[in-house]
Order: sequence, then structure tokens, then C-alpha cells
Amino acid sequence: MDRLEGDEWEKPVAVVLDTNLWGKGHPDYEAIESLAKRLGKYEIPVWVPQQVAHEWVSHCERDLAALRKSYSILVKADAFDQDVAINKKMSTPEGVISRLGEISNVEVIPMLGESAVAALLDQIAGKGGAPRRRMSRPGRSTPP
Repeated sequence: MDRLEGDEWEKPVAVVLDTNLWGKGHPDYEAIESLAKRLGKYEIPVWVPQQVAHEWVSHCERDLAALRKSYSILVKADAFDQDVAINKKMSTPEGVISRLGEISNVEVIPMLGESAVAALLDQIAGKGGAPRRRMSRPGRSTPP
């Protein structure tokens, strides 16, 4: 972007982040802050759709469940000298949205419309009207 000047480029309205931008569907707050700061120089905001926060939490929940199981096994093996603290605030959509709100030049875009919200939340949770089949869920690029 630094090389384009004047009429050579049309300034985007915003940059919208997707759930899987950094792989495995987890947020990288340092990367988000860095991107927002760089784009802020050009007055281009970073938008994070609200459903992305829900998806990040959903993905983190699975990893936390695996972590708890491993942690339990390792505690029994005396592999830890102290407890590992989990930031429970970040395991809720509200916590993720709050954290994003702390980053300058980042805006969370709300989901609107009751049916659309319900459908997106069902998709994120992996439930809903259609049966789950191999590769049938929107956004899934690999088989379950």
C-alpha cells in the first residue's frame, strides 16, 4: 500500500477479518492490533463481524477441552508446580468482543435480523435443520 499514491488506488471502505485468517480459527490479537495500526495510517478501519467472535470462542472451547484433559493427566503425574490459569473472560463472545473493542481502529459489526442471527449461531454450534454430512457445512474445507 505504501507504493500507491493519489489516483492509483481507490481506498477501501474497510478490511473485514474472517474466522480462519490465521488458521485453525483462533484470534491473534497482536496481529489484529498490528494490522489495525497499519491500516489506521490510511484511515481504513478493521471490521470484525460479530459471528467471527462466536466462531473464535467455539474453536477455543474445543481446544480448552483438550487442554483440560491433558492438564488433568499431567497434574496426576506431578508435571506442574502450579495451577494453569485460563482466562474465562475470553471463552465468551462478550469477552472476545470486549477485547476487540480495546483495539484502536477495530469495530465489531453486529449481526442483525433475528432469523439470520439464529441461523449463524446454529451453524457455528454445528446444529440446525440439515443433517451433518461429510463436507456439508458452510465454510468447512476439510472433512470432520
